[in-house]
Amino acid sequence: SVVRDQAGEQPIAAHLQGVLSVHGLVEDSMILPTAVMSLSGQDQWDCFAAITAYGCEANDEAQPCGSVLDVLFRFFTSSTHLEAALNTDSTEKEVSKTDENDPVSLKNVIEMLTRENANLRASTEDLQRQLEEAKEEASSTKGKAGEAAVERDHDAEKEADRGVERLASDQKSLTIAKLLDSDHKRPHVLSVYTINPKILKVKNVQPHSIQSMIQLIAILYETKAQADLVDDRENNRRQSFPEYLRDFLINRFGLKSIALQNLKGLILGVEKHSGDSEGGRRVKLFGHLSGILYRDCWHEDLSNFILHALGLIFQVSKIKENMDHTANKSPIIDPSIAIDAAKQAWAKYGFGDDGVVEECIMHLSQQSGGALKLHSWLEGLVEVWFQGSAALDNELRLVFRTYDSDRNGVLDMDEFRSMVRHLMGDGEETTIDERTISRLFAEALEESGQMIGGKDDESLDVMCAEAFIRVARKFNIGGSNR
Repeated sequence: SVVRDQAGEQPIAAHLQGVLSVHGLVEDSMILPTAVMSLSGQDQWDCFAAITAYGCEANDEAQPCGSVLDVLFRFFTSSTHLEAALNTDSTEKEVSKTDENDPVSLKNVIEMLTRENANLRASTEDLQRQLEEAKEEASSTKGKAGEAAVERDHDAEKEADRGVERLASDQKSLTIAKLLDSDHKRPHVLSVYTINPKILKVKNVQPHSIQSMIQLIAILYETKAQADLVDDRENNRRQSFPEYLRDFLINRFGLKSIALQNLKGLILGVEKHSGDSEGGRRVKLFGHLSGILYRDCWHEDLSNFILHALGLIFQVSKIKENMDHTANKSPIIDPSIAIDAAKQAWAKYGFGDDGVVEECIMHLSQQSGGALKLHSWLEGLVEVWFQGSAALDNELRLVFRTYDSDRNGVLDMDEFRSMVRHLMGDGEETTIDERTISRLFAEALEESGQMIGGKDDESLDVMCAEAFIRVARKFNIGGSNR
């Protein structure tokens, strides 16, 4: 009460700061609790009496009451101070002094604050308990929700995996379908004619002239026939015409870049002049034999058939002599010799009955009044051969589709074996050993991979019909007309 009276009209906080300053304490309201606690004796009780009075009379101009009461709370919640305030004689004396003039009894305040503190503690403990229960419930709910979420995530992952698998399967099927979208694919050996323009030293390669091609064609026919005789004698595999043509040019020009440049010029010349009236027939015939002018049922056996017939009607060493003439010249040959040579060649590289060959030649001879022109004879043989080749390809393709019913091109070894034995027939004389079947299977897969250009795993087991047809014809398997 003394402190409050001395304060007069001043805000009690300002007076408290003055009291604290007397004792050398910092005048900072933020450290007021610490400052009051650092006092001792009567000074401490004077400050707390003033604080109590201020807490009851706080107004808008004064320091907020909550901050002042916080000082009391910090002080009286200390068990040491609380016990001292309630039990010691000095405390009671000091309290009784203040009770005489202070309308708010400090002892009552202490008891009130003690009760409030107890209630606050109980409320706090209750709130803490509720908080813990809420946390446990939240944790439990979160746990259950988490488990449900994990299960949903797991199910979603499974569904995603199944979707990926379906997508991969569909993609594989689509890829295979694209790879097998055509029944007629160019054999890999014809890739010789696919020349990268970047490796050519001349940017604009010009087509060869028709006369230069006629001379080159005559040389190629003779040298290829001679090379075949050597391969047959040495029991070596014959080179296909495209492979031989490439190697011939490399050997002739010495550099691969120059050879490929001339090969490109030859290809352009064949494409340009095959329709010409003068000499165009011979160029077109060469285009078919070589595969430059590709037809669906083209096979290496076409060049074998024609060159063998030429070697029979002429001597092999004289093929160039009889073929190297001007574009407008058309030599005449004996029909009977032509028929005999054609039949012998047909027996090795043709299809079934040779009557079709004889009929073709007789028809050509009659059109020319009994005479037979060399190049008409060759053209007739090529057309008859293509007809037989197409029939054989269709027959083999039909058998392949029977064993590849789902058209996915995937045949296992057992299916392939059954297909080959079906084509070979069931007779004892047509028995084929397992080693040959394995070789056929491997070559068919390799040829298929080269044809369809598959580079990924999905193409490893894919066998297209055209690849099987080429391998079957290479080993002379199947075909009722073969």
